[in-house]
Amino acid sequence: MPSVGAVTSNLNVVTTQNNRTAAANEFVIADAINNPIVVTLPTAPTLNSVVAVKKSDTTTNLVTVVPGGTAKIDVDTSAGLYIRGATIQVQYDGTNWQVGSTALTNAAMVSQGSGSSSVLTPYYRSGYWYGRRNGIGTSGPGAADSTTPTDSSILYGAMYVHQQIAIDRVVYRSGNTAPTSGAAVRIGVYTSNATTGEPQTLIQDFGLLALSAVTNTNNALTITGTLPSGWLHFALSFNSTTPGSAWGINPIYTGASAPTGISDAQFNASYVGTAVNVPYYTQAGTSTAAALATTAAATAAYPTTTSLIYNPEVFIRVA
Repeated sequence: MPSVGAVTSNLNVVTTQNNRTAAANEFVIADAINNPIVVTLPTAPTLNSVVAVKKSDTTTNLVTVVPGGTAKIDVDTSAGLYIRGATIQVQYDGTNWQVGSTALTNAAMVSQGSGSSSVLTPYYRSGYWYGRRNGIGTSGPGAADSTTPTDSSILYGAMYVHQQIAIDRVVYRSGNTAPTSGAAVRIGVYTSNATTGEPQTLIQDFGLLALSAVTNTNNALTITGTLPSGWLHFALSFNSTTPGSAWGINPIYTGASAPTGISDAQFNASYVGTAVNVPYYTQAGTSTAAALATTAAATAAYPTTTSLIYNPEVFIRVA
């Protein structure tokens, strides 16, 4: 198998701006400048056939690689290349396509603080769960670190979505202290102000979620919604009944520098919502739609000690 980061030589190079069914031993340069592109791998080719695919443009149009027939790519039904320079090479084992290497080059490299990180943008998988800071899907929602939200309040937690996704489930997980019977939260999504990082415009109201009076329980809403790419805020608008505690996000990136073009407030809030001098946003409210739809009184809370204040986590499932 080829080594990670390498692309096998002696492949036939083909450039396309349209959907394409690749031939065995072909290197497809996919230019998605005008539209998303689907590259289909050949069906039942010769054993050890190799195909490589690279996204060459700078747009946010997705290049999707799918197997022909009933084959899989490793264990998946597709692979996504989202940013310029993202490359995948696969080799046919007689049944499925095995990923031999992935690479990221050129403008796809992102500066973070004083160093550099070169990572492939996560590709969201249908049926998998994601947290606000989590680019790796799991088969079920989970979290760590307990926090206690306040009744009659709205909390806003930043998240970054790498590409537009459809979602069909949202979960709020109660913590070690059970909600009082009658507690409820209305869950929505706001855009994020590009300059200040504050919640700006409500774009989704997923409705009211009654909280079970049980500890450590997933409270789920079945929804139909779409999240656009970019910085967003999940909004949790609690009614006047004590919500108990909730699972919150673990601040593993406290104090990390933001990538170029992203404010420190946005970056840290997406992971922590709460390092010293880094704000999260809150205001008084209720669980009504009218309360959720306004940020007129939203204020930034700045922790002033070395203590961390965990924001409740929200989990989404990709449709």
